[in-house]
Amino acid sequence: IAKALSIMKTQVCTAEGRIRRTWTTPDRWPHRAMWLWDSAFHAIGWRHADPALARSMLEAVLDAQQPDGRIPITVSPSSFHTLTQPPVLALAAWLVHETDPAGGWIESLYPKLAAYVAWDLAHRDTDGQGLVEWFIVEDPVCRSGESGMDNCSRFDVAKPLDAVDFNAFLATEAEILARIADRRGEPQEAARWRQEQARLNRLMNDRLWDNAQGLYLDAFAGTDCR
Repeated sequence: IAKALSIMKTQVCTAEGRIRRTWTTPDRWPHRAMWLWDSAFHAIGWRHADPALARSMLEAVLDAQQPDGRIPITVSPSSFHTLTQPPVLALAAWLVHETDPAGGWIESLYPKLAAYVAWDLAHRDTDGQGLVEWFIVEDPVCRSGESGMDNCSRFDVAKPLDAVDFNAFLATEAEILARIADRRGEPQEAARWRQEQARLNRLMNDRLWDNAQGLYLDAFAGTDCR
């Protein structure tokens, strides 16, 4: 545990350039920059040792949000990426809040967390049938794109997939956003996110569950082919 914590401490950086708060990086080399879901996982770990630092890590990522709601996959002190990464920020924020409730903190994050999930829902349903698909990059060596699943063979076909993990992430984020909206005294917002969670769960059950294998499976977008 001590060794793990010592390594985590070397990955904490002070504010610099575009990044206005204390932040974290997956490693000093080669990644160096601040990465979206890596930062969320770092905060989930750091909440046990330094909740204030965990909050700063998440706030630094949210500071990079673009006007349309997208949050870049990676941000450096001098630049940011055009792609995004798996939506797990509401989950990370909620776990930090549960560990160390800070008055009004989780409620203050709601607009940015909600805008980010709304961006994914609006921009990653390429076939318009209600489930979302990972953006796949045109790189024959690694097409994993925004999924965070580096070099994963599931993307070798280079076709959009109604992805089990992506839709499950979003359903979880919707559930947590509903809880935060309740805390903010916004029942209509809470109801909207619970409806979104129920919709995603229903579509996953209807289209991605395979009875023969007893598993949820990715399906090619716009088809029933898994």
